[in-house]
Amino acid sequence: MLIFNYVPLLRPRCIYDCPIIFSLVIFGCFTPFQLPEDLNENVDAVKDLKGDIKWAKSISLKPEKASKYVQGPGIDSLLHEIETLPLAAVLKLAGPETKNVYKRVAAAYVLEYGTLNDTYLAELYWLAITHLKDTSGQYLNAIYQAIYRAETARKIKSHN
Repeated sequence: MLIFNYVPLLRPRCIYDCPIIFSLVIFGCFTPFQLPEDLNENVDAVKDLKGDIKWAKSISLKPEKASKYVQGPGIDSLLHEIETLPLAAVLKLAGPETKNVYKRVAAAYVLEYGTLNDTYLAELYWLAITHLKDTSGQYLNAIYQAIYRAETARKIKSHN
């Protein structure tokens, strides 16, 4: 975990949704991996990592509508339209073939709140790899949340 103690390397790579932190949250929540105890608590990335692990471990698989949490002019009608689609169609809309950025982001939000199992886990990881580079990081954050939900479902399924 030396990387977390080297702030100049982390700072430019861990703005908004950091792939390094995302990967370690996956390992910290869904594998036997344990975080080292010598992490520098004063580094923002360490705070983010620990907070994200705590949040991901408590994630609910209760079905929810993205429109309950995401609202605003321009996105409301897109969310309502996309929420009626099957998840496979939503995944396609969230993908790089969709040129309309607003539709892609809305589809990512629907995946964030509507992913209830691990059926499309590989596709969600692919979306994270080919993510839309929006300046706010909202798209990638929504995809990460959908992956956490899918991984949670897979973990529950493997324990049954």
